Amino acid sequence: MTITGVKTDHFAPTRTPEGDLHYGHGEAGTHAPGQSQRRMLEVEIDVLDKNNRLAARNRARFAAKQQLVLNLVSSPGSGKTTLLTETLTRLKGRADCAVIEGDQQTVNDAARIRATGTPAIQVNTGKGCHLDAQMIADAAPRLPLANRGILFIENVGNLVCPASFDLGERHKVAVLSVTEGEDKPLKYPHMFAAASLMLLNKVDLLPYLNFDVERCLACAREVNPHIEIILVSATSGEGMEQWLHLAGDAAMCIGIPGQICAIDGVLAKVEVCGIQRDVDLTLVGAVDEQGQPRLGQWVLVHVGFAMSVINEAEARDTLERCKICLTWSRTSARCCTARSDNALRR
Repeated sequence: MTITGVKTDHFAPTRTPEGDLHYGHGEAGTHAPGQSQRRMLEVEIDVLDKNNRLAARNRARFAAKQQLVLNLVSSPGSGKTTLLTETLTRLKGRADCAVIEGDQQTVNDAARIRATGTPAIQVNTGKGCHLDAQMIADAAPRLPLANRGILFIENVGNLVCPASFDLGERHKVAVLSVTEGEDKPLKYPHMFAAASLMLLNKVDLLPYLNFDVERCLACAREVNPHIEIILVSATSGEGMEQWLHLAGDAAMCIGIPGQICAIDGVLAKVEVCGIQRDVDLTLVGAVDEQGQPRLGQWVLVHVGFAMSVINEAEARDTLERCKICLTWSRTSARCCTARSDNALRR
């Protein structure tokens, strides 16, 4: 392995006129006593490379079973376990679910999940501050999760390390509570940049707090302009159905063609499985002279919050080659057999 572009083995923090010290400016983006930036990079590359290879295997296994895997990340005390138990309760009868719970110690959270009737495995990391791909590879096969089910991974409460460790999930979901402060996305930018969705939690407490919602949303979008944001409360139920549409409904729409009803910039309103929602466009098919897909064009929906635009013939041909049997109606389509999500990537 060759590391290039490292300016010096010696490292000193930058200093502001006020005397503040910044240790994240080096090539490694971090610091350890007695370690050069080159050595820090070598260690990070080695660790993350091994983890990423395991994560890719996890992702392939999940795709083969058409399972939607969501990695829930947050600070301690954000309310994500309460939010998750309410989510699981509401998804009963709508989607098959299972949970991997990550904490340093105890099985408390797994017990709370099991009380909802959802299978769960507790993964205790000891002194570790995050889950890794090997832990998921060990835990996931022990869960009785059906094809096309949803696997929720509740990571250790930490907004730093989990940002760097891919578990094989489809999306990271950052949970931020209104009791934490509006500028949290700016303080922990790597996590919010890595997340596809932010759930602003405990909004039922807003009348009792001095919390600027618009500033919080602006901070999140400053770090990640494409992040989706939903205001939720497990206590009042606000935003829960919108969150469930992105979880339960998305899981049931994997690989199902839908039709574009309207286009607004890089967003398209698509009707799929009887549901209309705004989604990002990833163009891989025919477009008009302005580079936009046409209204009425068919799209192939992927897990979660994005889709690929293709024409109807390509959609039908792809599904035929993947041996998917579909029953069509004007507003919905139902998938009857399994297929690999990887096969749909073009």
